[in-house]
This record gives sequence, structure tokens and C-alpha cells, in this order.
Amino acid sequence: MENQDQILDSIRSKVRQRFLFAAMTVFLYGTFVLCYVDEGRVLNHVTGDSAISGGLVLFFALIVVFLFLEYIFLTLSKDK
Repeated sequence: MENQDQILDSIRSKVRQRFLFAAMTVFLYGTFVLCYVDEGRVLNHVTGDSAISGGLVLFFALIVVFLFLEYIFLTLSKDK
């Protein structure tokens, strides 16, 4: 019986971690909406002397953050 409780606790912990990861991912995807609203108008302008807009920088930053979050999630899952 105790072994089943340990397995159930492990599953609950993993589910909580996955929901937290999914919520963070959805929130970060939601930040991309800033490219299309007035509050994010700074993202529409070209940064510096290049042809790169703030929206493009945001897009690449989100990719890096998503990869980092996935790495953290996989590392935490491997330990349990």
C-alpha cells in the first residue's frame, strides 16, 4: 500500500510540474500579442541601425526561453 502511495505522489508531482510549465508557456505565447496592440508599439520599430524589429527580437527571445524552460523541466523530471 505504501508503494502505491509513493507512486501516486510521484505522479501528482509530475502533473503539477507539467501544468506549471504549460501555464508559463501559454503566458509567454500571450506576450507575443504585444506585437499587435497599441501597448506594444515599441516592438514595431526598428532597433538601432539594423533592420531588426522589436517583434523579431521578442520572437527569438521567446524561443530561447522556451528551450531553457524545457531543459529545466526535463532536468527536474529526470531527478524524480
